[in-house]
Amino acid sequence: MLPDQQFWKGKKVLVTGHTGFTGAWLSIWLSQIGAKILGISLGPNTSPSLFGLCEQDIGLESLLCDVRNYGDLVDPFQSFSPDVVFHLAAQSLVVDGYRNPRETIATNVMGTCNILDLVRTFPSARAVVAVTTDKVYKPCVASRPHAEEDRLGGPDPYSASKGAAELLISSYADSFFADTDVSVVSVRAGNIIGGGDWAEARIIPDALRSWVAREPLQLRRPNAVRPWQHVLEPVAAYIGLAESIWSAKPINRAYNIGPQAEDSVSVLELVKLAATAFGDRANINTEVASSDFAENTLLTLDSSLISEDYGYKQRWPIEAAINATVAWYKGFYEGGNPYELCLADIASFSDVGSKTS
Repeated sequence: MLPDQQFWKGKKVLVTGHTGFTGAWLSIWLSQIGAKILGISLGPNTSPSLFGLCEQDIGLESLLCDVRNYGDLVDPFQSFSPDVVFHLAAQSLVVDGYRNPRETIATNVMGTCNILDLVRTFPSARAVVAVTTDKVYKPCVASRPHAEEDRLGGPDPYSASKGAAELLISSYADSFFADTDVSVVSVRAGNIIGGGDWAEARIIPDALRSWVAREPLQLRRPNAVRPWQHVLEPVAAYIGLAESIWSAKPINRAYNIGPQAEDSVSVLELVKLAATAFGDRANINTEVASSDFAENTLLTLDSSLISEDYGYKQRWPIEAAINATVAWYKGFYEGGNPYELCLADIASFSDVGSKTS
């Protein structure tokens, strides 16, 4: 699922959460293929941030406001009249869900409600892609990948808020958009890696911070298995889904986006791959760090539904994703232009299997 540049040229696209890691990558790619972008989000929550480093090159209209405040969203939404909406704005960390559950729920549930209600109240958008998370699922007793029909109900506040958002998305689609030209789909993406992420409590940013400082990396849950994938995998799928549902209702309401089974590896396996790519200064402390918060040990995704419905295929296996991620950071710390590093990754990613994809 790669973008059709002709489709996006001149399209008015609203991206919420554009200052976040995934939102910045999405905005970079959309801008490159000719979309006119309005970004709505709080400011970046890390320093540096990918958006902060690339904002001038992206060339989008950026509005810093809180998606929880409906009144602040009405005028810019109505004035811009987006053709396509990508809703990514969220409190996106499990740890912060424990620290600030009310804020997490307000942002992830009411923020989603506000965006959907703007689409309902001020008709212009024909395609809405709402991003949730792979953690919406209630943990399985059986050790199998989660499929879209599995029960929702992650055990922590962050996961619960995203599960509630899924119900809300489905409700709005049924109640308000079923007999209209508006198509709405939710996407549950696996754990993402890639250059330009400096968030707290994410394994690759933690690793790079440690190794650049010549310090050992300490792991919290080395045996936890996650569906790791490069951020460009879901970003490409979001763009491709928006194109597909522009002219026809989605075949299904929600889709997983995750890697092949063999690429859902443990934290320790992932870090070892990253250490190999980074080189001699990469040091891993094998003593497990303590954690005050519970998380699932095993989480994998079944992405066969989006493959069957829209031909989605993973483009970068885990080693390629890790190598691209580490190379991005190396390039950045050696003085490379972060925007150009992103464009190079997009080009490389797009070239994979170009004769058959």
